[in-house]
Amino acid sequence: MSAAAICFAACQKDGNESGNGSQDGSYWSVHNGVAGKGIKSISSQNETLNYDKNGRLVSTVTPYGEEKITYNSEGYPVKVESKGTEDGQTEVKTLEYGNKGKFCPVPMGPGRIMHIYENGLVGGLSKISWTGGYNDGSVMEYKFSGNKLTIHTEYGSGQEADMNEPVEDIVFEYDGAYPVSSYIPGLGMDVQIGPITYLQNGMFESYKESYISDGYAYLERTTYTSKAFTGIMLMEREVTDWYNHTYDNSGKVTGREFSYTETRIATYNEHGDITKEETTYSNPDNDHYITTYEYEYDSKGNWTKCTTILTTNGNETNRWEEERTIEYY
Repeated sequence: MSAAAICFAACQKDGNESGNGSQDGSYWSVHNGVAGKGIKSISSQNETLNYDKNGRLVSTVTPYGEEKITYNSEGYPVKVESKGTEDGQTEVKTLEYGNKGKFCPVPMGPGRIMHIYENGLVGGLSKISWTGGYNDGSVMEYKFSGNKLTIHTEYGSGQEADMNEPVEDIVFEYDGAYPVSSYIPGLGMDVQIGPITYLQNGMFESYKESYISDGYAYLERTTYTSKAFTGIMLMEREVTDWYNHTYDNSGKVTGREFSYTETRIATYNEHGDITKEETTYSNPDNDHYITTYEYEYDSKGNWTKCTTILTTNGNETNRWEEERTIEYY
């Protein structure tokens, strides 16, 4: 079980640290890993996460490569260096800041901002550029006009687009410091993000998105964040409606046909660790999956062993264990 499986973005377990001077008190001003302060490293079978004394993730080491993160004085990442084990190739991503007072979405790669809640927001972001590797020469620029942010992508000459056409512009609408909706103009498939609502500390309260193809949605997802932990962004409930297209004899899309609903409900313990994830489907079989997590903790309240049990339609179908070693400052 990875940290990404239980957290939407960077998390802090103590929840007590305020942000920087310009965005004081906002959840998104705190840029540290799931560990919070005091942890130097977390090592499991296939991954080691290293943190600085402020609780910020500074490097990740896996069998496939290593990633190093450098931060500025306000705690925002300014450089991410990734080096692959197999080819030894290094890619450097550089982040610049010039949109003070705005929290901006970060991409998974050039032009790729499909899910804000997985990537998170960074205060003041204005430009991202890549050198080396597959994305060499790519640049994303963030330009505001009133409450509208347009993110324009220029792709490196050697890069192949992930879609039939490159995603060159992504538009976000803002309400104050935070984006509340988004769309990608000019594609055969559009990603509609929003509406998004926020808690008082800036953490997501609810998040909605849909994928549109030829004017017909084939996926609509709504996520609700747990209010039990003010400093950790955890999924409380996620409901996804799936659709199939309907076509005429010429192959033209004529509408959409509801397929089924997928509902996931998560439960957490006092440590903020997931203990149960229940997934149900409204398909003809009414499939029902329950994943439970059992932990062993160290003296500081961080888990060192997790047993995961998967139950499918009432029968246990899988069980596995993960152990990790935690080193403290």
